[in-house]
Amino acid sequence: GVSIKEIAQSLFLFQFFHMLDMQCILKGGLWSFDKHLLILGIIQPGELPN
Repeated sequence: GVSIKEIAQSLFLFQFFHMLDMQCILKGGLWSFDKHLLILGIIQPGELPN
């Protein structure tokens, strides 16, 4: 599963419940939503997304 939160205008945080889910998404190629390309990356503990 995944939790998606809007943390700023046009900036969303995707929190995956299982490492395998995250790996599948990151290795699966390009992703889009409503004709907008998603740019995904891993956030380390203490790091602020931007």
